[in-house]
Amino acid sequence: MTMASISLLCVFAASGGLDSTRPECPWRTRGSGFEKDSRLSSLIGHCKAAAPRAVGRVEEELGIRPGRLEIQWVLDVSLPAPSAPGKPFEAGRTLFAGDSVEVILPARKYLSDPSRLESVLAHEATHAVLASAIGSRQAYEAVPRWAREGLALLVGQDGEVSLREAAAYAVYRGEPAASFIRGLSSPDATYAECFAAACELRDRLGAEGMKAFSRDLAGGSGIERLLERHLGLKLERFALAARERARKRVSELIPGPAEEAFRSALEARSRGAMLEAREALEALLVRDPRGALAPTARFVLAKELLVSAPAVESAGKARGHLLRLLELPGDAWRPEALLLLGAAEETLGRQADAHRSWEQVLEVFGEDAEASNEARRKLEARR
Repeated sequence: MTMASISLLCVFAASGGLDSTRPECPWRTRGSGFEKDSRLSSLIGHCKAAAPRAVGRVEEELGIRPGRLEIQWVLDVSLPAPSAPGKPFEAGRTLFAGDSVEVILPARKYLSDPSRLESVLAHEATHAVLASAIGSRQAYEAVPRWAREGLALLVGQDGEVSLREAAAYAVYRGEPAASFIRGLSSPDATYAECFAAACELRDRLGAEGMKAFSRDLAGGSGIERLLERHLGLKLERFALAARERARKRVSELIPGPAEEAFRSALEARSRGAMLEAREALEALLVRDPRGALAPTARFVLAKELLVSAPAVESAGKARGHLLRLLELPGDAWRPEALLLLGAAEETLGRQADAHRSWEQVLEVFGEDAEASNEARRKLEARR
């Protein structure tokens, strides 16, 4: 890979004036599209403050610091490019660039709400610090995906959201809530499984043991040797324990009765019994308004309210569900919810709010071709 920007170092300050544990993490921009946005300077300031916290969190939880490879911090101000259907939205990425590691955030994702980058930055900083400490792309990529992603999800504190969304989406597809669990040896092990494995490590090792394990990992020790040294377990046995942990957590997030009630509501919806479906979903939300199934339940309710009875009263109820959905962590149904929110606002006569919702789809989720094309059609039709 080639570097398209000036090197952006992340180095620990000498002990002379600054706290030696606080890294300096300057940022630069790359690309074009949002470089003249009036919100960019504020976002850069937020990034400058957040990056040292992220690197500090990696050291606090994993006991590792940047090593031989420089870490560069980049805000990509490019316009969104369409992504393949079904591909997860990219909140950030970490890449090798020559003898450096780049942490890259798409600026458009955070211009309207910079606070959303904190977790993402901690996640990507974990990848970057581990890669920098290991010292080479080949050695870093030799670390199993479940370990790399699991540690990043643990430090970024976004693993629980991944697990909740994976389980809820499985139920929405008509599959058992734990059907996404494939095992750590699978090349497409989900983020949720990786997170469960990291939690298993942390709970077995304790805080200091986790740091020792991570430092040995950064030092180049193979994962199988590390598991035997620190846990006395073969990889196969650890993978089994991690899988069982993931299944247990799914059953806690979506108990059997809740899963069955949600499935029954969707079945009623599919045969046109909309009142029965709405009552079942609303009852589920009363029992667990912020549970793993809540975002999907609110999305389905809002959609049915707007489609079946697009009157002011129904639009008001739909708007309430959508606003509560958008308050929840994660991106589950977010672009679709913003589209529906715009429709609800328009029905309520709030044209400016409707336009803001559709414009946010284009800005934050522009890589979602279907959602962004629909938002663009709605905006163009009302200009």
